[in-house]
Amino acid sequence: MLSAIKNIRYLYIRIVLALLVLAAGGFFVLTDHNFDTDYNKAGTFTDIKVLQMQNGDVIKQEVRFDHTTVHSIGVSVVNRTNVCDGIIEISLIDDNGNEVWSERTSASDFKLQKVKWYRVKSEVDVEQSYLLYISAVELDGLIQFAGLASEDSAEGADSMVLLNNEQQEEKSLFVEMVYSRRLDKISRVIILAWTIVLICHICAFEILYADKKRAIITAFLMVILAVICAYMRLKINFENRFNYKIFAGVIFLIAVAIILAIVMLLKGCKKVELYFILYATLFGILYSILLPPFSAPDEDRHFPAAYRLSNAIMGQKINDNNGDIYMIECSEVELVTYVDNQYFLRTFTKLLTGKEEENVISPRSNFLPKLPISVYIPQAVGLTIGRVLKLDNIRLVYCGRFTNLLFFIVVTAIAIKIIPHGKWIIFAICQIPLVMEVVTSYSYDAFILAMSFILIAYILKLNEQKEKISKKQLFILEVLSIIYAPLKIIYLPIITLAFLIPNKKISVMQLKSILYKCTILIISCTMVLAVYYCSFFSMGQISNNREKTDEVHTNTNEMILNIEDDINIIREDHYRRPNIDFILENPFDFIESCSGAVLQCGDEYLFSAFGKYLGWYDIILPTYVAISAMILLCLSFVNDDCYTTSGMTTYKKRWIFLVILGCCIAALLAFYITETNPSQKIIAGVQGRYFIPVLGCIVFFLQGGHRKNEYTDSSIVMLASMVNVMALMGICSEVWSR
Repeated sequence: MLSAIKNIRYLYIRIVLALLVLAAGGFFVLTDHNFDTDYNKAGTFTDIKVLQMQNGDVIKQEVRFDHTTVHSIGVSVVNRTNVCDGIIEISLIDDNGNEVWSERTSASDFKLQKVKWYRVKSEVDVEQSYLLYISAVELDGLIQFAGLASEDSAEGADSMVLLNNEQQEEKSLFVEMVYSRRLDKISRVIILAWTIVLICHICAFEILYADKKRAIITAFLMVILAVICAYMRLKINFENRFNYKIFAGVIFLIAVAIILAIVMLLKGCKKVELYFILYATLFGILYSILLPPFSAPDEDRHFPAAYRLSNAIMGQKINDNNGDIYMIECSEVELVTYVDNQYFLRTFTKLLTGKEEENVISPRSNFLPKLPISVYIPQAVGLTIGRVLKLDNIRLVYCGRFTNLLFFIVVTAIAIKIIPHGKWIIFAICQIPLVMEVVTSYSYDAFILAMSFILIAYILKLNEQKEKISKKQLFILEVLSIIYAPLKIIYLPIITLAFLIPNKKISVMQLKSILYKCTILIISCTMVLAVYYCSFFSMGQISNNREKTDEVHTNTNEMILNIEDDINIIREDHYRRPNIDFILENPFDFIESCSGAVLQCGDEYLFSAFGKYLGWYDIILPTYVAISAMILLCLSFVNDDCYTTSGMTTYKKRWIFLVILGCCIAALLAFYITETNPSQKIIAGVQGRYFIPVLGCIVFFLQGGHRKNEYTDSSIVMLASMVNVMALMGICSEVWSR
């Protein structure tokens, strides 16, 4: 290290420059002088309410100021006659009639529809109101000042303006205010951070950029730091001081995750599953905290379903005679689906402090989904552990969330480890903000995604291995298929990827190999029928007898085809929703509806799949977050490795394409049957998250034929860091401003 420092060129000059930067940064961080400016902006400048003046006219506008030092005041003129000339005087008068500031302007100096700024540089009392006077002095012609609707005026401007002492109804003068004030804590922290960065670059430029890998890491770190600083200063609302502490904790965990990833990169770690475990764990914790319980899609339904299974695991009575689930008072946590800062802070405070409430009650929660039990096992195990430990309400809820995340991490890490290539593709899919949201909630999408990854990984592993496939491996594939098939019927085509495995690897007899594959598919379909038709291993069996048996509790929001209800062949003159009869009579209606859905909502499906919309579509992240996630997936695909999937003929590629297309069409068909009115030419209820499990199938399309770039790993990991940071900053900005 010392020898490297000695070899730095212009060392003394660099030290001097570093000291100058340190002095400048220290001055801005420690000084109490007024530097920063706050801009008080009017709501709009598009719908102008004209205030017309001629010689001798006076406009009076009452204003209040947010800060003690007014830097500038701005007004605007929207029109004037050709012969308009003369003097306009503008002044500021306090409550006692004393003139605080005044200035005279030639009428010809005003530029139309442009704000003219007057430098005030005066101290004011924020408790007082002031009058802003605009008077025409020896004015020839007419001049029109800009006014606004009262609700669009700048903060502090009175809702009424006086023109020659007459109130102008529903008008307010277009007035802008800029304040001078001391640097706030956020600005000082930002300046300090960049001062340290600049000093590091000045003093050790060659060391930082000794090789391309470090250059890539450094470049991404600068961008990430810039993103955090921009959000701190411009986008995130820190009205509540507790948000500062939470934000500091968020930055700490982000820094820990990125620093550990950088250390692994510099040490030459090639195990993608370790990067995945690191990011899924630390960033997953942040997503779970910043997006409180029940904010994820349908989480308010998944929680009672998991609690129902937890009752069964503990051998307790599941529900009362009305079908309502027995819960301790943890069920009384607010099932809030729209998250604001108040709810977020209240939930986080309860998570930190906790309280013990163990009275047995029977809340009105009787949700009974028609799903396999397996999808709720991770959440139910977490709830059971929390109940055994006698945790308080909100901590008990988080137990189920964290065990669901843990299950996803373990299974997906195994998938990444066993998959022969395409590891970075699975890693990239898991960095999509929407994926991180659902796997840190009670959503069973975590189970579906994890099982999708491991099934695809195992099929690709069997396809790539050189030795013959053993009976044990075939048995494992069958078990995975049986578990996966009933999760959601729309993903059933993914199991047919097993037909890509070369027949000779299963048996020397081609017919025997085909029979093995067909058996896997048939048993999987049989399991689907057993779960949904016979209620075998179904959540529908996790229930005590009820007195009110006439009540039917269906899961209308789930993307599940109920064989008895949803595809029942009935004959009606008027169809309330499509069924098989309707589809047979109107074979082109589904095609038209799919076309309408793609044309009208295709961009929404794409951007929502990559994380632009979170929660119930109420948390909208910037579009560049979704685009960055797309770039990350593309980068992972084109630079994953130099392997070519063995035996991947044109026929097999077409088969994979049909599998992906089949899953997408099945998703559309499910909502076409359950949610769509036949008169509509669009499919209602479809969200981009339903297409995410099929993204893993693209690992079969890897072509190879290129030389792997040794610096690609650094780019993928650092871009993944940036995607997560931008998403987390966007969540803070969205939630904390409500």
